[in-house]
Amino acid sequence: ELFSAAYFSMSSTGQNVDFGLWLGEFEQKFCEFRPHQRQAVINVVSNWAHPWELAELEAHIPNRLKYDFLALLPVEVSLKLLRYLDVSTLCRVAAVCQAWRLIVSKASISDLWKR
Repeated sequence: ELFSAAYFSMSSTGQNVDFGLWLGEFEQKFCEFRPHQRQAVINVVSNWAHPWELAELEAHIPNRLKYDFLALLPVEVSLKLLRYLDVSTLCRVAAVCQAWRLIVSKASISDLWKR
């Protein structure tokens, strides 16, 4: 595991540190912070980080920001949303991924495609 005691066994002051334990405690405290406090921590860390560390962080951000909102909704709600789209847009929605194609195909059974 990346964040284990074997990975980081010493602090910058030379004292033994169980990095995995420290990271777990930090994560717990970070989750308890208010939004402005969390933002302050992110700002400080990003200011301290080296460019290669920021590049590593940047690689993780897009996946955290992407949510498949149609998959998170009940099918009935998704179908109601799709009713507002024209046929051309429905075809593009069906091309996004297999899950969306399935939802659009369920929509084709309904009155959605009869417009």
